[in-house]
Amino acid sequence: MFDLSACTSTSYMFSSCYSLREVPLFDLSACTSTSYMFSSCYSLREVPLFDLSACTSTSYMFSSCSSLREVPLFDLSACTNTSNMFNSCYSLREVPLFDLSACTNTSNMFNSCYSLREVTLDNMDNVTTTTNMFAGTGSIESVTLPGLRYSVSVASNQLQAAALDALYTSLGTAAGAQTITVSGNPGTSGDDPSIATATGWTVSGS
Repeated sequence: MFDLSACTSTSYMFSSCYSLREVPLFDLSACTSTSYMFSSCYSLREVPLFDLSACTSTSYMFSSCSSLREVPLFDLSACTNTSNMFNSCYSLREVPLFDLSACTNTSNMFNSCYSLREVTLDNMDNVTTTTNMFAGTGSIESVTLPGLRYSVSVASNQLQAAALDALYTSLGTAAGAQTITVSGNPGTSGDDPSIATATGWTVSGS
């Protein structure tokens, strides 16, 4: 097995290894970038609990891992960029409670994860960019974004009224004129958008 204990970047290491199904537990404790590490590993089904505590960028790490069904609770507390981390992970159903306290960019993080049903993240106070974070999902039944202060869209999913209210409750105080877009969810006729508007948000689609 590779000794990666002193490695600071594994970017593109296994990118486009189309038949790769599993990987061992590499020591990534010194790694600051795993960008594109497993991008387009179409057959990868599971990954071990890598130590990502020093990592500042996981962008595109698992992008287009279309067979990946679940991921462990990585320590992302130092990560500033998770953009496109799970983009086009078509089989991914849920994600654990990632700590995004240092993260500023989650754009396209779950784009086209159309099997994704549950998303519970933590400490999103510093996130400023969420562009297309949930675009092309469609199956999400539960999502909370604790502390988020900037615009986000969860449109065209499967959020019922109670789930929308839980989402509104999880948001932080809006940083100026910010909008949460919820159109196309089945709960928009019975939700309570005043929960979000009370903290400065504009709710679109309810």
